[in-house]
Amino acid sequence: MRIMRIGLFVLTLVAARAFANLQLNFPSTKLGSGPNNVVGNISSDAVVMIDGVDQPGRLAANVLFEGGSPLAVSLVWAYDQLYEDIIAEGAFVSLRDLKVYLTCPEGSPQLTYSRGANNQYAYNIGTPFPTNLPSSMPVFATLECPLPPLCEVSESSLDFGTAAPGTPLELTFSISNIGGGTLEGEVTEACDAYSVTNGVYSLSAGQSQTVSVTFQSASTGSFPCTLATGGDCDGVTLAAEVELAPICQLSTAAIDLGLLLPDEIANGAFTITNLGGGTLSGTASMDCPGFAFTDLVAYSLGAGQSQTISFDFLSATPGQYTCAIDASSSCGHVQVLAEVQPAPQCQVSASALDFGTVQPDSPAEQTLTITNSGGHTLSGALSESCPDFQVVGGSSYNLDAGQSQNFVLRFQATATDEYTCLLDTGGDCEDVTLTAVVDPLPACDVSVAALDFGTVLPNIVATRTFTITNLGGGTLAGAVLESCAAFAVSNGAYSLAAGQSQTVTVNFQSSGAGDYTCTLDTGGSCSDIEMQGVVELSPACQLSVGSLDFGTAAPGTPVTRTFSITNTGGGLMEGVVTEDCATYSVANGSYSLTTGQSHVVTVTFQSADEGSFPCQLETGSDCAALPLTALVDNPPVCQLSTTGLDFGTLLAGSTVERSFSITNVGGGVLAGAMAETCPAYSVANGTYALGAGESQTVTVTFHSEVPGSFPCVLDTDSGCPDLGLTAVVASLQLFTGEQSACGTVDVLGHLPGSETGFVQDWENGEIGLALSSMGGGTLTVSVLVDDGTSVTVWSGTVGSGIWEAAESGVDLADWFTEDVTLYLEVSDGAGTWNSGGVECLWDLNFLAVEEDARPLAFLLHEAAPNPFNPATHLVLDLPEPDHARVLVRDLQGRQVVVLLDGELSAGRHNLTWQPGQVASGTYFVTLECRQGVQVRKVLFLK
Repeated sequence: MRIMRIGLFVLTLVAARAFANLQLNFPSTKLGSGPNNVVGNISSDAVVMIDGVDQPGRLAANVLFEGGSPLAVSLVWAYDQLYEDIIAEGAFVSLRDLKVYLTCPEGSPQLTYSRGANNQYAYNIGTPFPTNLPSSMPVFATLECPLPPLCEVSESSLDFGTAAPGTPLELTFSISNIGGGTLEGEVTEACDAYSVTNGVYSLSAGQSQTVSVTFQSASTGSFPCTLATGGDCDGVTLAAEVELAPICQLSTAAIDLGLLLPDEIANGAFTITNLGGGTLSGTASMDCPGFAFTDLVAYSLGAGQSQTISFDFLSATPGQYTCAIDASSSCGHVQVLAEVQPAPQCQVSASALDFGTVQPDSPAEQTLTITNSGGHTLSGALSESCPDFQVVGGSSYNLDAGQSQNFVLRFQATATDEYTCLLDTGGDCEDVTLTAVVDPLPACDVSVAALDFGTVLPNIVATRTFTITNLGGGTLAGAVLESCAAFAVSNGAYSLAAGQSQTVTVNFQSSGAGDYTCTLDTGGSCSDIEMQGVVELSPACQLSVGSLDFGTAAPGTPVTRTFSITNTGGGLMEGVVTEDCATYSVANGSYSLTTGQSHVVTVTFQSADEGSFPCQLETGSDCAALPLTALVDNPPVCQLSTTGLDFGTLLAGSTVERSFSITNVGGGVLAGAMAETCPAYSVANGTYALGAGESQTVTVTFHSEVPGSFPCVLDTDSGCPDLGLTAVVASLQLFTGEQSACGTVDVLGHLPGSETGFVQDWENGEIGLALSSMGGGTLTVSVLVDDGTSVTVWSGTVGSGIWEAAESGVDLADWFTEDVTLYLEVSDGAGTWNSGGVECLWDLNFLAVEEDARPLAFLLHEAAPNPFNPATHLVLDLPEPDHARVLVRDLQGRQVVVLLDGELSAGRHNLTWQPGQVASGTYFVTLECRQGVQVRKVLFLK
C-alpha cells in the first residue's frame, strides 16, 4: 500500500544578532545541509554582484545559513558553469532585489517574499558573517498548501480459503481518502470466478467505502486474480481454492496377523487416506482383548493425505482372535484376525531306515515323514553326511500345526559292503540312522498292477489270481498281505529262487452294498496291487402310503391323490402302475429307478354315481398292491358365525369369554377338533361331528397376567376357515402376596438418576409395583396419603414391563416424616386405577441419596445377560444431550440391525435387543455419538 503525504512548506526568517538563520522546513521530509542541497519547487530571482560586477541570470538555489562561532555564512549553489567559473574563495558577493517564491505542488496559492534594492547585503565568501545587518527585515513567512487526494486500501490481498465446488464465498475491503480533495475511481475484476459489488467510489477527505468481492466456481483448482482499484490506489490480489469433499479410503478391510506363539507380540497397521478434498477427521477405536493401539488414533487429513494407524496384539492363551477396528468418520471397519498356537513339536516317523540289500549301482529308496505335532510352524532341512545316501527332491520343510511332509531318501553304491549314515533332520527333530547292504539281489515281477473283481451280489465270492516271479538272483522271499476285510489272500507266502514263480489267489466278498478298494501289499520289493470291487443290492420297492383314501366327494367332482415309489435297494427297478377300475385313472405310472430314486404317481377319482368305490392298484415290479377307497355323497360344508373374536382391552388377570357357532350347511358329516396355538386362550366344546344343517356353539376364554397385545389364530379344522383372536391387556395393578402384608417401603430422599425408582426394596418380597400402559396416553403415578395429600412421583410414557420411577425428581422426605397410610393411584389414556381398599401401613425408611445421581461419564454398559437367549438388555449413559446411534455388527463388520438412531436427553437410557432369526455367534454392539464411540461384545446362543 502506497501512502503519499504532503506537508507544509514553511519559510522562516529569524532575526538573531541582526540576522541569524534562514531555514526551509518540511515536516515529513528530512533535509540535509551542505553543497548542492536543492529543493525543486523553491526558487529565487536575484541580481548577483560579484566583485562589484552584476552577473545577470537566475539563481536556482537555497540560501542556507549554518551556525558557527562566530556565525559563518555560505551560499549553497545549484550553480551553473558561469558561477562555478567566477566564484572563488574571497570573492565579494552581493545580492540585491532578492525574491523568494514558494509554490504549492498543485500550482496555487503562491507566496512571494521580496527585498528591495535598499536592502543590499554583501559578504566575502569565507569571512565571518557581518553582525551589523539591519533588523528591519521580515522575520518569517509561512505557506500552507492544500493536500491532494490520497488513496489507502485496507487490504493488499484477499484469501477466500478453500470452498466446495459451486459454493459462493464473500470478502470485503475498504478504500479511504486519507488526503484532500475528492478521490474517484472504480474497482474492476478481470477473472470470471470473481465479481465486485459497490465498486464505484467518489470519496471526500477522510471518507471510506466498503467493497464486496464474491468468489464462486464449479471447477476445482487454484484461482489467483488481481483487482484494479482505480486512480492511484494499489491493486488487491485475490486467491481461492476449490476442493472436493473429503472421501475416506482404508488401505485394507481385513488384516491377518497369522500364527503367533503364546506371549508373542504381533504388529499390524492400516492406512486412512483422504481421496477427496477438504479435511477428513476422525478417531479410530476398538475394544478387543489382547489388542491395543501403539500410536495416535485421531486423524485430520487434507486432500491426498494419509495416516497410518498401528496396533499390537499379545495373548498367552492359544485360540483364534478377531477384532473389528472402527476407523470412524464413515470410513468403516478393519477386521483383524490372529491365531495363537503353541510352539512347534517335531515327530519323525522312524528313528532308523534300512534300505535292505541292493545290487551294485542299483538305487533303493525309503520314505521318511516329519510331522509338526505341536503348533505354529516347524521349519528345517534334511542333510546327509554320506555320499551314498541322498535326499531326493526338496530337503527343506515348513510345517503348520498338524501338517506332515514326506521325504524320499535314496541309497546307491558300487562296492559290496555294509553302509551306515546319520541323517540330520534339522531343527529340534531327532537324527535318523540309515543302513544298507550292497549285494546281488533278487528282482520281483508282479504279473498285474490291478485286480478288478467286478460287481457281485451281497455274500457272493469273486476270485482273481496273479503271479509273482523272481527275475533276479538270490532268493525272493515275502508274503502278500491284505489290509481290507472284504478281500482275502490264499497262498500268499513265497520264497522264490532265480526264475521261479508263484500264483496267489485273492477272494472278494461282502454283505454290505458299496464300492470297495484296497491296496495289496505283495511284500519285499514287489510292487503293490490296487484292487476294487462293487457289491450291489437287489432292487427293493417302498411305497409312501399303504392305501389311498379319496374321502367323500360330490357327484361328478374329481379328487386327486398322489403317492411315491422309491427304490430302497440297488440295481434298477422298473415297472408300470395300472388300475382296473373305471372310476380311477393313473397319470405318470411308468418308472425306472436306481438306488435311492423316487417317482411320484398321480391317481384321480371321479364318479357321477353315489356310493362306495373300492379298488386296487397294481404298482408293478416287486411293489405291493395299493388299495383305493372313495365315497360319493353331498360333502359337508363348514360355516362360522364370525370371522374373528375381539376380547377388547382388559386389566391384567381378567378373564373374558367369547362364543361363536360352527354349522354344517352341506351334507355328510362335518367332523373336527379346534386347537388354540396361543397360551392366553383356551377353547371349550371344540370337538364337533355335525350332520347336515347341525350347529354347535364353541366358547373361547382369554386370561393373561401379563400386559401386552395378544393376537392369535384359532385352527377350526376340517376345512373351516381359521378364526382370528385379538386381545389387549392394559393393566395398572399392584402385585401383592396378601393384601394385609404391605412390608416396609424404602423411600429415596432424592430421586433424579436413581436406578431403583420410587420403591427401592420390599423387604418381605410380598409386594411389588408393576405398571404398564396400553392406553396410549401419558402414564401418571401418584401417592395418595390418608390426609388427602397427593404426590406425583412420576409422569411419562411407558410400555409393557416393570416401571421404575427413574427420573421423578420428587423428594418424598419433604412430604412424609412418619408412618402414614399410603395409596397408589395410576392414570393413563385408558382410565384411572388406585389401590382402593388396599390400606396398608407402610413404614417409610428414608434413604440418603447423592444430590445428583445422574451419570457423569459417557458409557455403554456391559450387556446383561451375556451370553443370552432370547434377549439382552443394554444401558447407555449420556452426560449431556446428544444424537446417538446404536448398531449391531457381526464378526465381519457387517451391520445386522440399528437399535437406535435419534436425539437423546442427558441421563440413563435402556435398550433391548431380541435377535429373533439371527444366527448364533459373537456380535459387537457399537454406541456412536458426538461424545465418542464405545463397543461391547455379546454372545447369542440358540
